[in-house]
Parts: sequence; C-alpha cells; structure tokens
Amino acid sequence: MLRIGCVVIESDTQVPHAHTSAVNCLQLLSEGTVVSGGDKDRKIIAWDCEEDFEKITETKLPEQASGVRTHYPQRSGHNDDNIYVGTVRNMILKGSLQRRFNQVVFGHSKQLWGLAVNHLDGSLATAGYDKHIVKWRDTHLEWRIQVSVMTPPPHE
Repeated sequence: MLRIGCVVIESDTQVPHAHTSAVNCLQLLSEGTVVSGGDKDRKIIAWDCEEDFEKITETKLPEQASGVRTHYPQRSGHNDDNIYVGTVRNMILKGSLQRRFNQVVFGHSKQLWGLAVNHLDGSLATAGYDKHIVKWRDTHLEWRIQVSVMTPPPHE
C-alpha cells in the first residue's frame, strides 16, 4: 500500500532500482501519473499508474542543485508539465521533464559572513559560510560563484 497525501493506492507492484538511493518525494498528478524525486541520483521520474508503473520519462537536475527534496506542479490540476523543485542545497528550480530546470530562488545555505554595497550602482555582494559569493542587484541574483578552499603546503 502506497499513501500519497490523502490518496491510497493499493498495489503489489514494486519498481526495483527506480532510483539509486532514497526517494524524497512522490506526487500523484491529476491525470494519474506519479512523479518521484530522487536524493543522490538527482532524478525526477514520471510513472504511468495505469500501466503497472511503467516509466514515462525522466530528467536529471544539474549537479550544483544536488538532489530533489520536494516537487510540486506549477499549477495544480493543470497538465502543463511545469513543476517547481526544492533541492537539498536550498535552491528552487522551475522546469519540466521535457525542458531543463532553471534556478528561480537562491539563498545562502549557511551563515552570512560578509556583505558589501556598491553605492554607485546600488548592487551588493554577500559571502556565506557555504563558500558562495553572490552579487545582487535590486534583490535579484546577478551572478554567483563557489569558492574553492586550498590548504597551503606545510612549512619546512
């Protein structure tokens, strides 16, 4: 028995090796498709409930987004294929199983350690414990980089 929200699906059907690790999210769509989101494999897979959970299609999130934490249709009850995805790395992406996903919201995932303001153009930069440096303009992300930390060689 699989419980999705208030919907109960009774079935002996199993889909072995559907994802390579944990499944963080299951969503039953209005047309009878189940969408699953994987943790470590970063995959979102659509399954046909009418055909013994045959795989319809799948997509994989970009590596920098990490795994799927949750997903939800952009417009519930409409079959326009657009979904929002919340990721393990605190990003919100928008896309579909047929098109690539784009980041719509970014925030630092740990403490904010630095802030600088450019008074000439109104932009600002933030630096976080998550090793990201981000440039913002009018509350919109302009660019972002992740800093690599190198350990200096030991002194002789």
